Amino acid sequence: MSKNLTRKGLVFGAVIALGSTVIAGTPALAANEVTLTPSAGTSYSLISGETFTLTAATGSLIPSSSYARLKTKVTNNSSIAYTTGATQTGQTFSAGTGSQTSSTASVVIEGSGATAASAAITLSVAATAAGNFSVQSWLDDNGNDLIDSGEFASETRTVTFVKAADVTATTAITAPVEGDTTVSATVKFNDINNEQLPAANVGAYFTKGDGTALAANTTSSVVRFNSAWSATDYFKFTTAAVNALAKDSAVKVQPLYKVTGLAATDAASTIASAATATVVARKAATIVASASVSTTAKDTGAGTADSLLNSSFAVKAVVKDGATTPAVVANQAVTAVISTNASLTTTAPAKTLTVNGTSYSSASALPGQGSVAKLALTTNASGEAVVNLTTVGYAAGETVTVSFTTENLTASQVVVTQRAATYTASVNSQASVASVADNGTASVAVAVYDQFGGAPADKYDVTATLTSSNQATTAATAAGSNSNVALVGGKATISLVENGTGNGTNVYDLKVQERLSGSQYGTTVVTAVPFTVKIVDATALVAGVVTSSTGTQNSTTKVYEVAGPVALSLNDVKNADTRKIVETAPTVTNNQALAGTVTTASSATQAAVAIAGAPVTLSGAGLQFYSGSVYAANSLTVATDASGAWAANVTSNKAGKQTITVTSGSASATITVVFAAAAADTGSVLKIDAPATIVPGRTLTVKATLVDKYGNPVAVPNTSATSPTTSLTYSGPGFTTSAITQTLDADGQSTFRVLLGAADEGSATITFTYDADGTTATIEKKTVTATVVIGAAAVASATAAVSGSTGKFYVSATNAAAKKVVVKVAGKFFSSFTGTAAKKTVALKAPKGKHKVTVFVGGKLVTTKTITVK
Repeated sequence: MSKNLTRKGLVFGAVIALGSTVIAGTPALAANEVTLTPSAGTSYSLISGETFTLTAATGSLIPSSSYARLKTKVTNNSSIAYTTGATQTGQTFSAGTGSQTSSTASVVIEGSGATAASAAITLSVAATAAGNFSVQSWLDDNGNDLIDSGEFASETRTVTFVKAADVTATTAITAPVEGDTTVSATVKFNDINNEQLPAANVGAYFTKGDGTALAANTTSSVVRFNSAWSATDYFKFTTAAVNALAKDSAVKVQPLYKVTGLAATDAASTIASAATATVVARKAATIVASASVSTTAKDTGAGTADSLLNSSFAVKAVVKDGATTPAVVANQAVTAVISTNASLTTTAPAKTLTVNGTSYSSASALPGQGSVAKLALTTNASGEAVVNLTTVGYAAGETVTVSFTTENLTASQVVVTQRAATYTASVNSQASVASVADNGTASVAVAVYDQFGGAPADKYDVTATLTSSNQATTAATAAGSNSNVALVGGKATISLVENGTGNGTNVYDLKVQERLSGSQYGTTVVTAVPFTVKIVDATALVAGVVTSSTGTQNSTTKVYEVAGPVALSLNDVKNADTRKIVETAPTVTNNQALAGTVTTASSATQAAVAIAGAPVTLSGAGLQFYSGSVYAANSLTVATDASGAWAANVTSNKAGKQTITVTSGSASATITVVFAAAAADTGSVLKIDAPATIVPGRTLTVKATLVDKYGNPVAVPNTSATSPTTSLTYSGPGFTTSAITQTLDADGQSTFRVLLGAADEGSATITFTYDADGTTATIEKKTVTATVVIGAAAVASATAAVSGSTGKFYVSATNAAAKKVVVKVAGKFFSSFTGTAAKKTVALKAPKGKHKVTVFVGGKLVTTKTITVK
């Protein structure tokens, strides 16, 4: 025991050398001076036939002179043959290693000369054996091969070997989807140290759910093995390419194991139970990536977009199903891979990319790069999976690429290129001319947008420079205009004051420049937008006549008539200014061009003069107007050009003659345009007009009506099976007065009548069906039904009401024709009268107070009420 005390004295001396702080923690440190743990993993169980490795280690307080005294005792708890082994740097093992018979109850693994603080202890049994062993390591200070009290020792570990036939596994198949050409699964053996299993010994065999081959290919495509263990993916296996999976079929995955290593021919080397998964229908048919249009981003083509340099913007993927009319798919899992050609860095000047709130300074760390997980997304109610991006420190021309995929669809990507802002200015409803009287002022409304529809920061001015003047008497000078006005929100109104004399023309250049201190200007972002001011007589500013070059003017009504017919647009009307990229233009088809002039009124002494820059308003209920980049519903204002000419376009969703009023000042003109009837294939709403009930002996009239989404009647001639068709049928009592017409007239209607006999009763069903493409299966047909009940009219039940008043109360009875109405108060007869079919009211005198009144009609109690007589 003196040697034991000496060794502990060495350790205690080492602790003293570390100082008092360490002394305070000495008991805890001493408790871990010898440890014994698995060399990999945490479980102490393994499949029989494999080699389990533990690590025996000494603590930091053990001097190197004690390393050789590290021993391990293995106790055979199951009386089975086993093999032990050990390695330790410098150590020569003299006992306890090698093959041990089943009768060997325990061995002590020991040696001498160790120069390392740890040893690897191995233990194995035959693949046909099963059992467990107790293993403990310690510092044998007195060399007696016994774990004496006071010697540093590890916990006793129980190492268990399980026959492969008794092992269970958890096998998870990655949800297979219709059309998949590969299948993946993970395998994890339960209560086994998976980390110590050689990857070459573990595999999976993929088949159809019934065990037949997934494809007519080599077994190497579906017998997969040698996949390294991962703490997150376990043993993960993926087939090579197989035939596309069919919806509602199944796939099966059988774990494989072979202690000597698997080969492609080892499909029969099974272990544990197989797992099966049903192939689900693919929800998504298409996925399309694009920019989320905003004031910082816009699409430039299929799969390409631009974004404002060093800004926040978003891209999206829209997922739709494969229906005849594809619908968006909400709550769909989507993944995204992000890449950039920019060299990201935190070194000044920093260049970073933020993805959905996470900032990246290394391109290799972006989602989906290398081993980095892809960005997991879910589509919203609009079927959109959105990625929000922010660039910092980027140079113009550098790109960000986002590639989206869902289920097994081919990835759709959008490449977004960083662009510096470029600005465009527009003036006065897109006209660049105005007319004023001598010494007048032209107010010029300026709007400035960049290529994304965004307004510049409020640090710019609009400036005006007079470039020429040919006024008859005295030319204007630059001093006449307020030559600079601040842009606010991208808009400004600059006044051009005509300070010359006489009629003529002044031309100005408008610029947008960065405002600096000291009345100085920096960068010019919009250069030389010309604006012309015409100086005319005051009388030449008064609009007297608005004319139209569209249509033929009726000599009597003076209305300009366009006979058409112009086809309907059938697109919703809206207001939009597409100079603001975020405002998308409505779809306009089948437009009618409108044009005309605005002039002064002529007289016997003066000819009409065209008015330049005159505002012209076109209006028409429910019509879509547009000119240039501006779209307006119901009403649009444009300006005349230097020749007094105006122009616009109009579309309609309403059939027939539509009226357009064109106004400038107090002058106006009227234009009518005839729009075509709705086409036979544009029906949308079906309606059946028929009574809910009818008494026998009457004539039942039924009318079926078809209109488009805008309420226009749809005529259907039913000329062929493949063209639009309708069907109208009647099933019930009576007989139709003639064959039911299966075509719909110009009002979109078909009407028929049914004669009902006096004894007819029951119910009748009317069915109205419309198929926009006939027997062609592209468009789903629509059907509505109506039910008519045929029978004697129900007799309405009698009703009664009671209300109090001053010195009297009122009693009324309805549906009481020829019936006696009896009124009782406090249960005693009070009065009576003969009722009528219509409501009949009587007043009955009564003393003050509360009275309980009951009313009987035809001997039946109808109502009871307590009233107050004042």
